[in-house]
Amino acid sequence: MLSPRLRYGLLILSGCLLTVLEGGLAMSPAWAGDPLDAAYRLYRAEKFDEAVAAYKPLLPQLKGKEAAAAWLNVATCHQRRHRYEQAVAANRQALQFKGLTPAEEGRARLQIGYCLRMLKQSDEALEALAQAAQTKGATEAQQAEAWLYSGWELRTLGRIDEALAAFAKVSKVPDVH
Repeated sequence: MLSPRLRYGLLILSGCLLTVLEGGLAMSPAWAGDPLDAAYRLYRAEKFDEAVAAYKPLLPQLKGKEAAAAWLNVATCHQRRHRYEQAVAANRQALQFKGLTPAEEGRARLQIGYCLRMLKQSDEALEALAQAAQTKGATEAQQAEAWLYSGWELRTLGRIDEALAAFAKVSKVPDVH
């Protein structure tokens, strides 16, 4: 009797072989199965440009939580490629959909603040970071990161007392040392 893992491997191999015999291109995991899953796999593999290209035709069709999650992934792809304006726009798109968990909302707001900071839009960045830190249900790590980025931005602006206050808030976040 074959183990489940071996049966799964043979099934995948036979599907790839059939595709090759039929002259198809589906040997790449990006072409296999559900297109949304394929886009997510590219995102997880850190193939960010390919992931954005895979998500692009899907985004107009998605609704609710699925759309929000896809937009968050697109935003991260842009941010990791230093395309900060596109990352801000994608995160704002994600925030428009219902179904975001508090942690996902915190992630989007934190990323907006970080990207605005990189774009040297200090006032908007500080506002977004404050929203991220105060998002009800955001993770403690997100709260700490938001205060840390705020402190760095305030320090850059020469607002030392405010920067120190932001850094002090980092140390008050539980489980962050």
